Amino acid sequence: ASRLFLALGGSVGMVSARAMVRDLFETNEVARVFSSLILVMGVAPILAPALGGVLDQFFNWRFIFGFLTAVGIVLWLVVFFRLEESKKADPELSLNMLAVLKRYWQVLLNGQFVAYGLAGSLAMAGLFTYIASSPIVLIERLGFDQGTYTVLFGINASAFIVGSQVNRLVLKKYSILNVSKATAMAALLLCILFLGYTAYNGFPPYTTSAFFGLFLFCFGFINPNTTALSLEPFNEMAGVASALVGSLRMAAGAIASAFVSAFSADTIQPIFWFMGAMALVIATLVFTYKPKYTLGTQSA
Repeated sequence: ASRLFLALGGSVGMVSARAMVRDLFETNEVARVFSSLILVMGVAPILAPALGGVLDQFFNWRFIFGFLTAVGIVLWLVVFFRLEESKKADPELSLNMLAVLKRYWQVLLNGQFVAYGLAGSLAMAGLFTYIASSPIVLIERLGFDQGTYTVLFGINASAFIVGSQVNRLVLKKYSILNVSKATAMAALLLCILFLGYTAYNGFPPYTTSAFFGLFLFCFGFINPNTTALSLEPFNEMAGVASALVGSLRMAAGAIASAFVSAFSADTIQPIFWFMGAMALVIATLVFTYKPKYTLGTQSA
């Protein structure tokens, strides 16, 4: 029950953060700000298990809830005293469940939201695929010891963060759509080359680890860019669209983790075919869908 309420509270921050960014910035700037947010949103699922393990090892599992309580208090103080409102309350909006569901449905009927929301969700699924599969691939199958694995895990996971920060700089010169297309194609070509290489050479340990890092580096670009593009058509319903974006990403991450658990018992090859399939779908969506709005100038 405690974890349920913790998740409900945590979801507020994930939704409102994206909605506030959409309220305050234009699309290209939104993508750059999202790239900065990736420093937190991307690092969290990587560091959280390790931090929980340390707390459990040196204290006990109950201490974790005390730690989370302290984090919640700090967050409340920061929000109460430092966070400014980005959008005034609108009494015309109804919180009736049917009215809320109707707004969700309106967002889902938007082709741009569906195309780029799905692409971004698959990029996040790529990160969760790495998190779930790396112990199986790097330790159990490729034979890295725990110390080497920890170093490689950190390097590869950091590639996702580095990609998002390089994206922030690249967007100052190139359009969000062109950057998305280039990195989606790079991720797809990387998967094709790697799968072709392993068909004849197996899975060399360090080559396989490097593939993980390069793959996540590309997805570090795609994740913030597709988030910005998926929220672009919305102004008044930015919060609703942001909530759906978050739900899609969490669902994609859960499905990816389940896939790794289900299909990695006998061989690790399905994991990489799965990653290649994600890259193919993302590239298809980014190249085939043309945004209906003028990026950076569209209003409401």
